[in-house]
Amino acid sequence: MDGDDEEVTKKVVRRSRPAEPKRSRPAAPAQPSNSPVYGTPPGTDPTLPVYGSRDSAKPIAQAQYDFDPRAEEKAAAAKAADDAAKAAAAARQAKAANVARAAKVRAQERAAQKAAKAQAAREAYAAKKERTARIAEETRQARLARSGTRGSRSSQRARERRFGGMSRMPGRGRTEERIRRFGTWPQLLFAALISAGVIVIPIIVTNSSRPSSTVSDGVDWTGYPGQYADDAQKTLASPRQEEAVAENTALLAELRAAVDDEIAVSWIEHGSATERSLENSWGGPSLLNEWTSPRWYTTEPISGQKLKQRLVDRVSGVLSEHGFEDPRLVNDPDTSFYSPRSIERLYGGSKPATQVVWELKATSVEDEYVDFTFTITDLSNDKTGQFAEDAERNAEYLDTPVSSMAMTLTSRGLLADSDAPEFRERAAPFEDKEPPRG
Repeated sequence: MDGDDEEVTKKVVRRSRPAEPKRSRPAAPAQPSNSPVYGTPPGTDPTLPVYGSRDSAKPIAQAQYDFDPRAEEKAAAAKAADDAAKAAAAARQAKAANVARAAKVRAQERAAQKAAKAQAAREAYAAKKERTARIAEETRQARLARSGTRGSRSSQRARERRFGGMSRMPGRGRTEERIRRFGTWPQLLFAALISAGVIVIPIIVTNSSRPSSTVSDGVDWTGYPGQYADDAQKTLASPRQEEAVAENTALLAELRAAVDDEIAVSWIEHGSATERSLENSWGGPSLLNEWTSPRWYTTEPISGQKLKQRLVDRVSGVLSEHGFEDPRLVNDPDTSFYSPRSIERLYGGSKPATQVVWELKATSVEDEYVDFTFTITDLSNDKTGQFAEDAERNAEYLDTPVSSMAMTLTSRGLLADSDAPEFRERAAPFEDKEPPRG
């Protein structure tokens, strides 16, 4: 019994002992505001789903088959389809390349045929021109050879054209016919006077031939080596043809560069320089030549009056620096020497703002006669389409590009260095001589 009481007493004492207060953990020191926070932040993050809620459950991806018995078959089929697509694309590229190559070959053939046709036309034209020049030269030489009887032969040809030859003059039979027809002496006398007049007048014309107009002061001026009287000293003092050609070529390059400063274009040189001999004022061959540069073209379209005026002003400035006198727009009614009707017909309008073609001309006569031409074609002003049609026709038959700008230069009265000794020798007999008048 005593033992049970003691045990109860122990339990009572243990239950009546006051509970000790719970020990709290010391507070963590505060972190600086600018220092990083490591670990999971205390408290609940409102942006995260609450643990155990429906939103916290992540969906499980649908299970994938770890093994596909037709995987290899499908991969082979996909590779075959890819190879077939690549082969089809390569075939299409090859076909397109063949088509482009065939089109290029056809274009080259057409271009070759066109060039051959144009070359044949140029050769035929050159042959015709040479034949005409040869005939003209032969005719001139024959005229020079018979200069003493030229007037009488000319009068005889004129007389034959007028009267139809001596065989057509009325004779005795026709006079007797008139006598029989009229039967009176006044008609007979009138017929006799008419017959005598027809016979006498040609004799007077034949014996009154004009003297030659090429011989004066004892020399025949058809042999003068220059073009005009008293130009021998100026010709010999001027630069030779080779030097003038080099200067003209450099001037054209400077003019093209001036245009390039205003607008980006590509220049095309068409043809080659040409040279032809000049005649003197009395129909004889001189030793002076005319040289024309190749024609330079651009094909980029140009429009706008302000741009065209800037180009004209820039080219005119370069020409003035090289001694060209009064560069002028011959399409402008204010500066042109053409009539208003001719301006409208040649340039497609009555004023520059509506015209299709602008044409700038300038000349220089310092050493030799130099003529420069610069044209600007604005097909946007071609309301009728006539200028575009003419340009396409020239491109087809003359092999010239459909251009927006073009420039060329011509020099006349040039003496080649190799011809200078002969020029001095041929000019000597004409010193201090008076040329023919009239």
